[in-house]
Amino acid sequence: MEGAVESGLSAAIALTTTEVVADDFIGSVVGGHRITRLIGRGGMGLVYEAVDVSLDRTVAIKLVAPDLAEEPGFRERFISESKVAASIDHPNVLPIFTAGEQDGVLFLAMRLVIGQDLRSLVAEDGPLAPPRAARIAQQVAAALDAAHARQLVHRDVKPANVLLTQNDHAYLTDFGLVKDLGVSAGNTTTGEVLGTLDYIAPESIRGEPIGPWSDVYSLGCVLFFSLTGQVVFPLDTPESKLWAHIHEPPPSVSTLRAGIASDFDDVVGRAMAKDPRDRYESASALGAAAAKAASAEPAAEPIARFVAAARRSEQAIRAAAERSPLDYSEVSREVDGFVRTVEQTATHAQLLSEALELLPREKFERRLADVRSRHGPGKAQLVDALAKQLQVQRAMEGRLETSYAEMERILIELDAVRGEVLAATTSGDGDAERRLAGNVRALRDELRAVDKGMETILAERSGLEVRAPELGNASP
Repeated sequence: MEGAVESGLSAAIALTTTEVVADDFIGSVVGGHRITRLIGRGGMGLVYEAVDVSLDRTVAIKLVAPDLAEEPGFRERFISESKVAASIDHPNVLPIFTAGEQDGVLFLAMRLVIGQDLRSLVAEDGPLAPPRAARIAQQVAAALDAAHARQLVHRDVKPANVLLTQNDHAYLTDFGLVKDLGVSAGNTTTGEVLGTLDYIAPESIRGEPIGPWSDVYSLGCVLFFSLTGQVVFPLDTPESKLWAHIHEPPPSVSTLRAGIASDFDDVVGRAMAKDPRDRYESASALGAAAAKAASAEPAAEPIARFVAAARRSEQAIRAAAERSPLDYSEVSREVDGFVRTVEQTATHAQLLSEALELLPREKFERRLADVRSRHGPGKAQLVDALAKQLQVQRAMEGRLETSYAEMERILIELDAVRGEVLAATTSGDGDAERRLAGNVRALRDELRAVDKGMETILAERSGLEVRAPELGNASP
């Protein structure tokens, strides 16, 4: 198996009052799964990596704390919730393979995700770029819509319950608090905490009816965290957090983080409206609004964002390399060169962006139409020059859009190198340095090709005879 789990699954569970040594289960077989190592702890027990003996498949297996398993009705709720989670067949819902009990130990086997949860990602790398945050929110929203279509409410949407692969595929996990709107709430106990305080909807606090709108509120909180690196209400006491969720509007995202489009203030504000009727009608509607806000960034913002993302990746890769006993000096050198290439590419992107702002395509189109409508002598040369300029302007727009998309893809692939460094360290792969250095070098070559494309179109533009003053002053 390649890779390593950097942080435990958000479905991870920890022991309560009865302490069990985590190593006690390693090597044992539970429910047909041979346990190999501990990978996480949480509120209800432990999560291990294990191998399904019959299928020779690596999985994650959750073992419930004995104290909880002995509580009246807990076994029934555990099995019921496991069935609910397993019943949601969706690419963004963590697949459940089997659940059961052996020798008094409750277990749940699920897909093992190589990556980390959203909370750990933001803690390590800082706030996410808006397009990335929006993409993750859209995936979580799709998972929630699938649950809501089955009249299921998650009730515990939070960054720790969003698992991300190294390619940013998101899985929503931990349906332990799920509520089936189609049945009575017989499994809910008085005084049960329904959700995590930093992401809990006001109606859950007030004891009012909950529904898909409650998950929408929590997803709004998750989007806020992804964009700013902090929870919506970073207050000291549980009471103050609860009061803020009921009474206080969320802070402005664009104020907390420079360079964020103000559109995100409206998205988060609507998602976190105190009255559920004022929120988005579905989780996917919130995800779509987040994607639209990300695409509404001013032209200069993506350029600065690409440079910042490259520097963050460089720092993260260097930090991972420094923690490793393996030699990654060649990888570090390649990443340093990659960042310099990003900065050079960003310069050309900035020039393209400024040129398009100075002389927008629409202005050329109007001028060309005007000149063509007047058939006076001597206009053929001007028409030809304007037509060529318009053609280049269109090419510049296309080139800039394509360059942004390519840079986004390349930077995502660069960010994955950090995970590969950690994975190689865990597996002791001594040959990883040359391979990973080659991967970074290949990404740098791809980036140079992007830069060359922009440089070429800029040279073509500068070689044209029509200049800005002539465009504005040419008489009909």
